[in-house]
Amino acid sequence: MKIGVIDSGGKFLNTFFADKKISIICNKVNAVESNAIGLQLTHGEFVCATILKENPKAEIVLVPIIKNNRKCSVRDLIDAMQILMDQDVDLINLSLGNEYTFHHELEIICRKVWESGVLIVAAHSNVERKVTYPAVFPFVIGVSSDEKRENSKIVNYNEKNNEVIFSSNFFSIYHLGIPRMISGNSFGCAKITGLLSLRKNNYKIFLKRLTSSIFNSYYPYSKLKTEKCLFFTNRIENLQEQQFIREVTNSIECREIQKVIFPYFYKKTKQFEILFIDHDCYEDALQYKKAIQQYALHDKKTAVVLRYPLFSLTERLKFYESNNVVIYQFYI
Repeated sequence: MKIGVIDSGGKFLNTFFADKKISIICNKVNAVESNAIGLQLTHGEFVCATILKENPKAEIVLVPIIKNNRKCSVRDLIDAMQILMDQDVDLINLSLGNEYTFHHELEIICRKVWESGVLIVAAHSNVERKVTYPAVFPFVIGVSSDEKRENSKIVNYNEKNNEVIFSSNFFSIYHLGIPRMISGNSFGCAKITGLLSLRKNNYKIFLKRLTSSIFNSYYPYSKLKTEKCLFFTNRIENLQEQQFIREVTNSIECREIQKVIFPYFYKKTKQFEILFIDHDCYEDALQYKKAIQQYALHDKKTAVVLRYPLFSLTERLKFYESNNVVIYQFYI
């Protein structure tokens, strides 16, 4: 799967990118590698990482067109889309758009791309605008967010408008070693691009199934207080973590996370209703993936809940399809 991304540039030095396939095509625009949000990564790096979290085997072809003012011209966008068509990409991610003016040439190139069999996923504006181009075009999959909606569901799909609507525009960047959230429809767009890159030929069926699935609901924090928890953490001596354990959870037992303690608690599963895992370092937490899955399979009655999204949504879906077991996370 070859995914075209039109965005800002980047150096891609974060360890998350070490085994990923990313090629950068430098066009006529001197794209700025701006640290716009103070996290030492560019917008383009955040977007590409979000895509690759869902489909780590994808090949990304990045065309940087964002200028120093964090904007780009419609002409540059059209040229970049033609470049990606020449590169035979399967899907194009546009975490950008024009909020002010309709351009017929942009409509023509987007229709041409779509009719060639290439999916386009584009972000709507983060501010309230009547339209954002090209996200509003019917042959483009638009991605927006609406925090005014009833937020029991994570995402909705409007097939008529070909639009994916998140109930929040905050997305985790835990996989980049940053245990926090980042806001913007750009990253919802990238999340959808990553998911659809694995399901290009039946994306509408997938989106409709996702919106009606168990994975489209937020895990309720309140259960941590009302049900008995076994709490695993990588910072048990941390005072803030201890306060979190006391105030947010009903933890019967707390342990520093290690591989060996997962099988140790197999024989104690009846004592707990939730295994809650709070590990704030993604790279270190990777070693526990298999142990977490094995625990979930061993005790299907205990809910396994992760504070941070160690698993991609794709991984959780596959695990559920194979084992009929859900691994819960607070974010997708």
